Amino acid sequence: MRRAGSAQSWTVQVGDPQCGPVAGRVCALRNTREAIRIAHKSLRQKASKKGRQLQPQTLEFAKYVIVFTTFSEAEFSAAQVLDWYRMRWQVELVFALQIARAARASAQARRRQRQGLAR
Repeated sequence: MRRAGSAQSWTVQVGDPQCGPVAGRVCALRNTREAIRIAHKSLRQKASKKGRQLQPQTLEFAKYVIVFTTFSEAEFSAAQVLDWYRMRWQVELVFALQIARAARASAQARRRQRQGLAR
């Protein structure tokens, strides 16, 4: 996968002795050059900040969006699976933002209450 935006999938089995095998697919999408540059820069900064050496595999994996699914190829193509995960991630980000806003508003209300300025 060398072209940005190209998606592929591979059939895999994952699991452990306690749960048994789970059949599924790994779907991957090649990022754009700009997205890869940004990801590599972020990874290098985090590694430097933590005093760790960045592994070559980490930089290679950062070139892709990779997800696991149990949907069959007949149900959803790799591109469709990746689109659904992208939409799901956007919903998750909205929830996280709303939770952070609610927590901030709650903290401000408690602070006003302690200061005797409750509305």
